Formats: sequence, structure tokens, C-alpha cells
Amino acid sequence: MREKCEKLSQIRMFIREITLMGSLKHERIVEFIGVAWDSLRNLSAVTEYMERGDLRDVLHALKHHDSNVGSGMTWYGKKLTIALNIAEGLAYMHSLNPKVIHRDLKSKNVLLNNEYEAKLSDFGVSRERLVANVNSGPGRFMTPGVGTSFWIAPEVLLGRDYDERADVFSFGVVLSEIDTDDYPYWNSGSIPGQDNPDERRSQEQKILEKVALGALRPTFYNDCPPGVLALAASCLEGRPENRPSASEVVLTIKELIRDMEFDSRHPEPEPDEIATEGFLSSA
Repeated sequence: MREKCEKLSQIRMFIREITLMGSLKHERIVEFIGVAWDSLRNLSAVTEYMERGDLRDVLHALKHHDSNVGSGMTWYGKKLTIALNIAEGLAYMHSLNPKVIHRDLKSKNVLLNNEYEAKLSDFGVSRERLVANVNSGPGRFMTPGVGTSFWIAPEVLLGRDYDERADVFSFGVVLSEIDTDDYPYWNSGSIPGQDNPDERRSQEQKILEKVALGALRPTFYNDCPPGVLALAASCLEGRPENRPSASEVVLTIKELIRDMEFDSRHPEPEPDEIATEGFLSSA
């Protein structure tokens, strides 16, 4: 009987999810087409087809020099536009009344079409979140699963009230993924305890405790553009009120794109190429 009730509850949650998906209409949100089923126990949401798959897989392929990724996957190419697309999707969701908070923003939930245009996906209302375990004492956390929690804002990790700025923190973590082509906080090729689930879970908890306390943030490469680093730092602020809104993030990225386009058209001249027009040479 309990199993049947749990399945009915899952069906209700899925129906709420597809109702939400159907209400979101924006070019940066994966389009909801309909529902397919052969029984109430086998329901599927039908969405538009995104040829490139999810951003996580594209970044993984890029890190391993997969020729299928194509050229231009740099901050001065497609990466900044992908970041803009993600921020535009968040700005739309946060502009609704009532506001819609994604709550699970990560590269795996960003889909790309053949032109590398990004759209947000996965709006499940039964979001697994890591929260404070009040029965375990201070500093103890409940994890919903290894590898699923690194995008969560500190206030959510601590079980505090949160708003749409939690999505902005997650966006800052995604910027780290886009920059390094890797998972946040640790390298995917050498994950501590990857062959030992208990050790890996322990490592994850230590990382999340540091994130919650503001002692750890995801890393970026040294050659990451300063403007991107500054934006990421503001998104990753520990205090939600100090983070920019998604709309402000959109404006900042558009400005970065304009600056980069200007710099590409007007490169700094080499020292021996500096014009001497206006100066008279002595005879």
C-alpha cells in the first residue's frame, strides 16, 4: 500500500512539473510539446530536441579534445554567449509573478542546440536539496546524492529561507564549469575516493561544509577574462543580498560581449607598430 501511495505521489509531482513546463514560454527555456504515456506508471514529457545535448557533456568532450565539439568554444567565442543565454533564461523565470526559482541549475540542466544556443531544462518540483539536519547537531548535513550538491547556495545548504538569488549563486558555479570544462571544486579525472562510495561521500560533505561557511568557492583558470572573474565573484557572494539579480547579470554579460567584440576589432598595436603620425623627424 505504501509503495502504491509513493507512486501516486510521484505522478502528482510529475503532473505539477509538466504544468509548470507548459506555462514557461521563452526562447531560453526548452519548449514543452506534450506528454506521452502507455499507462499512468509510465509518463514522459515531450520537449523540443536539442541536438548538442547538455552543456556538461559538451564541456567534458571539450576537455578531452573531442573534434565533434567544433571550434570557438572559448570565452572569446561561444562560451560567453552560452552564459548569456543561461542568464536570460533565469531572468525570465525570476520576472514572473509569482517568481519561479529553478533550484537545480547546473550544466547538466542546460541544453544546447546545433548552434550552441543554450536553454534551461528540468523544472521538477520534487527537487532533491541538501539541507541542515537539525537532529544531527551543528555542522551536519544531509546529502541527496554524491555529485548533485555542488551548485547549491550556502543559505540552502544551511536550511535557511532563500529566494531567486540562490539561482544566481548556482549560475556562478556554472561559470566555473564553463571556464574549466570540469566539475566544480574537484577534478573529474581524480575525484577523491571515486572507487569508494563512503570515502567519496565524506569528501563531498567536507567540501559542502566549507562552501556553506564561505570558506570555499569553485576555482577558475588564471587566464579567465577579468570581467568574467568579477561577475562570478559577485554571483558567488555568501550573502544573497550582495549578489546581482539575473537581469543585472544579463546586462553585465552583454557589456562584456561588447567589450570583447570591440577589442577583437581594435587590437592593441605592437610596440613597433605604434603610429608616429604628428611627429616630425629631425633632419
